[in-house]
Amino acid sequence: MRARGLWAPAAAALLVAAASWGVYELGASPHSVPGSPRSQPSPPAPSSSSSHSYVHTHLPTRVTVVEGEPSYTAQSSPPEDAEVLRLPGGRSVALYYDPGHGLMEQRFSPRVGRWSDPRVLYATETDPCPDISVKESGGAVAAIADFARFCSDGEPPDESLALVGVGELDTWEVHLTRHYDGWKKITTSDDGTGVTFTYVYTSPPGTTRLRWREGQGFSDLLETPGDPTGT
Repeated sequence: MRARGLWAPAAAALLVAAASWGVYELGASPHSVPGSPRSQPSPPAPSSSSSHSYVHTHLPTRVTVVEGEPSYTAQSSPPEDAEVLRLPGGRSVALYYDPGHGLMEQRFSPRVGRWSDPRVLYATETDPCPDISVKESGGAVAAIADFARFCSDGEPPDESLALVGVGELDTWEVHLTRHYDGWKKITTSDDGTGVTFTYVYTSPPGTTRLRWREGQGFSDLLETPGDPTGT
């Protein structure tokens, strides 16, 4: 497995806009080391009695918010390979890759009777990686998606996304981690107020977690050496 260190500079803020929605950046880690290798930073020594967790405060990440009400002008349906999740009340949400453009979203409205116009949740020209994971609980929709320059040729993810939308999904919070192997598991609370994204590694054993809380947004990356459970 490739190293999980995130040493490249954070990418520039997305410049995506449409009549009914917009994108803005909440914040980015100020710590980046241009040209340094992708190596795992040395963690603090774990406690002898239990696993010791620490925060990757020096690793560059970025959170952007995509917001706006849907429009229904194009009357286009999602592609056949879209990841479609049925929601309460007859609604649905579809997430899919549009090569050369990024990660797209469409919503089905039973009131309107058709799908909304495609919306860009994350803009990039790099290759999409296989699979999108989507999960809903308590009104919150969480998703995982990945991109890499040569992902179609087997290159591991280089742009790893954790996304959360709530309620009518007019607003999505998008967490980007660069030069990262990608999140593998989504755990949601029953009431939809909390989501945890997890990556479990085995050599050496440990778990990386990213938490989202309603009203608080995303946490820092939390590393727990010696804990390969992912729970």
